Amino acid sequence: MPEARLSSFDGNLFLAHIAIDDGKSITVLPTGRIPVRQGLSVAIPVNYTPYRVIRRKAARYTARQIAATVRISDEELKGHLVEFSSAAWRIELEGADLEGIAFHDPVKPRNDVVITLCAEKGTSTLQARCRILRFWRDAERQGLVVEALEDAIPVFNKRKIRNPRISLTPPPVIRFTHPLSGNQVEIEAAEIGSSGFSVAGSPDETVLIPGLVIDRVELSFPGVPPIACSAQVVHRTDCPLGDRQKHRFGFAILDISIEGYTRLMRILQRTFEPCIRISPEFSSQGLWELFFDTDFLYPDKYALVQANREAFRNTHEKVTAGDPDVAKSFVYQKGNTIYAHMGLVRAYEQSWLLHHHSARPADGRLSGLLVLRHAMYFLNDIYRYPSAAMKYAICYFRPQNRFPRYAFGGFAEHLNEPGGCSLYEFAYTLWDKKTHVVCFPDGWWVTPMKENHINYIYARYSDSALRLLLDSMGMGSSPEATMALEGAYAKHGLIRTITRQILCYEDQIAGIVLINRSDPGLNFSDLLNSIHFIALPDAADVITPEAV
Repeated sequence: MPEARLSSFDGNLFLAHIAIDDGKSITVLPTGRIPVRQGLSVAIPVNYTPYRVIRRKAARYTARQIAATVRISDEELKGHLVEFSSAAWRIELEGADLEGIAFHDPVKPRNDVVITLCAEKGTSTLQARCRILRFWRDAERQGLVVEALEDAIPVFNKRKIRNPRISLTPPPVIRFTHPLSGNQVEIEAAEIGSSGFSVAGSPDETVLIPGLVIDRVELSFPGVPPIACSAQVVHRTDCPLGDRQKHRFGFAILDISIEGYTRLMRILQRTFEPCIRISPEFSSQGLWELFFDTDFLYPDKYALVQANREAFRNTHEKVTAGDPDVAKSFVYQKGNTIYAHMGLVRAYEQSWLLHHHSARPADGRLSGLLVLRHAMYFLNDIYRYPSAAMKYAICYFRPQNRFPRYAFGGFAEHLNEPGGCSLYEFAYTLWDKKTHVVCFPDGWWVTPMKENHINYIYARYSDSALRLLLDSMGMGSSPEATMALEGAYAKHGLIRTITRQILCYEDQIAGIVLINRSDPGLNFSDLLNSIHFIALPDAADVITPEAV
């Protein structure tokens, strides 16, 4: 038979009853007046009938060291969360004079109280607009009981086009430690996508509150290691099947590593397009065959590759087979044949380059469009996540190539928003490394770019489409961000360095010089192993071919 053991007490105490609280109900067991001296042990028969059972509308849980801030207008009170349920929270306030606070009307409670809950680390775990239900007070403590008012707290702006969300069989399992109670939660996902997931469950069991931030969530799929991310509950709705005992809760992914995001996208994309592969799920030899068969490596480009053939092969092997977090490849493959390819590589501190797009017929399917679509799926959500260091996407193409001119150039023209997407014309020429420039023409000089230079350029062209180009090429990046980019490549045995300088004529800034260095083969056109020169519009009349 079970035993309830009480710790020792000093003084003249008597045990009158035992209350057992399991969160959803309180069971009260009368014991009579048993004196408590140096501790006692009470044996409860299995068939013992309790004195009374108090049932709650919602299960209640004890909070674990959660600081609380209550704010209304200019009033701010400090305290901590005592216990909570899916319906209400009980907060103990520290040193507050509740009698002097005039923001509670028991007849018409105010609805503009903002509660912020923070865990031990000091980061916000939950912030929500609430209604005060009542005040409470006992011999030594006092506080509030509040309820949250909102069923939806969006994290990101709603988009017209979002990546597909799908239901998987068997469903992935969502596991996390509840940040308020410390209890382990395990529940199946109803739907999942690259930006979030939803679950269906009883509010009392999960205690998922819109706005709740969870630092670590594990997405467990059959046969693969768990994928970790951070997430936030963004909405609560009734289940579509009409089950009033269950709600559907939507989660938005707040951050996820490149490695975790890639693994998640492999699972999702293979579900609705089985022929899509993400590196390293394909043979690099098959990719070389595609490049030659589609004339992607046309004679002039192949001449560049031929001179450093082994270096190109080694770099390409690291990029495709090594699965680094600085480069990704998408292919359309049936059997052992690759029909289309699109590559992504981290070009600058917060920019990724789309490159190496090639395709051939695949039994009537537009394989080139399919890999482009799935590359867009990959980009469509990952830019939201801080770990990805992705804010811009860059693509170089020849204007005479019809497809990229239509797909990329056509999009820029359709959007018609220079701050969101712009086209820039570049000239491309080969430079003989054996050629040495003895000196600059009179009045011209080059100096390393400093903060005051970029501040001047940004101020001068703040409303220009040039601003987007400068941002995408990392002009305003901190030295720490540049070092992080170099370190990300070095981790995989690759080279990526960027040196930024300005070209001046007398006392005027005429242009920006970017010296890009990378391994041969990271980009077949050496766009990341070359010198970029950006002429500023105000200096167009003084820039000469000799200076360039």
